[in-house]
Amino acid sequence: MMVTHIQGDGLWGLLVDAAREPEWAIMPVGCPAIVFSQAMIDALPEGLDVDAVIISSGHELYETILAR
Repeated sequence: MMVTHIQGDGLWGLLVDAAREPEWAIMPVGCPAIVFSQAMIDALPEGLDVDAVIISSGHELYETILAR
């Protein structure tokens, strides 16, 4: 799934909810892989696991992206 130009808190939460169940990593351009558990980090290909970040909410996703 590819998403662009997200605005509003609700949409960040929706993106996290959509990615959590199938255990999809979120990979914003210029950011590390964003996942929901250590097990997901362990399953990432070598190199993508280096700076991976574990989040639990849309707000944390937004803050992680803004920090980069």
